[in-house]
Amino acid sequence: MPDNWKYSLAGLFNLAVFDETHTLRNPTSSHSCFQVGAGRVQPAAASYTYNAEDAATAGYGNEKIFQLPAGHEFEAMLTSEEVVEQWILHPEVGSEVAGQRMRWILELLMIRRTLTSEIPFNSGHRIGSDIPGAQKQIVSASFDDYERATYKAAEKNIFGACLSKMRTQPGSSISTTGNCEN
Repeated sequence: MPDNWKYSLAGLFNLAVFDETHTLRNPTSSHSCFQVGAGRVQPAAASYTYNAEDAATAGYGNEKIFQLPAGHEFEAMLTSEEVVEQWILHPEVGSEVAGQRMRWILELLMIRRTLTSEIPFNSGHRIGSDIPGAQKQIVSASFDDYERATYKAAEKNIFGACLSKMRTQPGSSISTTGNCEN
């Protein structure tokens, strides 16, 4: 794809989160992912988040929770709101330390764009259906003003040119069809 293609998303995002990262082994999908030209790429793969227990009641109420060995039974408590607020987002935590701690947390998460993805498509096997309800949570994220403006500016040029409603199933999600040649 030429660098000057008018629908290019290159350089519009500081962070790109790619779900189903096993598909990045495919030359076509990896090429399209890297064309985004994000400042940082975060791959997301199948693992779960668990935050049903309070880290303090388990005896890990301080930053020692970040020193647990991989696979420890309390490791999943890294994803608790308490730990994130106190040991990552707190103003006294330096940005380098906060970044490393956030990296450890992101390694435990499965980040999904949709609730009902299926592989193979229309197979009836929902991704993540084997994860118990207590170990998964829907998180709604909102754009800040800059992100929303950037997204809307890019969307105006792309939507309708590359994406259109599926005509075979009214009310269904969008599919990648249309004229994308210009």
